[in-house]
Amino acid sequence: MNAVKTHAIIVLDDGETWSGVDGATICIISDEDLEQLNFDEMPVSELAPIFELGLRDYTLRSVGDHQ
Repeated sequence: MNAVKTHAIIVLDDGETWSGVDGATICIISDEDLEQLNFDEMPVSELAPIFELGLRDYTLRSVGDHQ
């Protein structure tokens, strides 16, 4: 049995933009913060999310043959 090397990626809703998940975050933000982001009144680096979930890339080993 040959192991298949896998990668975790995140695909954005435009269906074209993607990146590895390692270091990415999912943020819950207020309406006010979203409005400021939409109108370029605040850079993402200054965002203070209500909740932030950090993502990491890791490999799961599964039993079976992946083809």
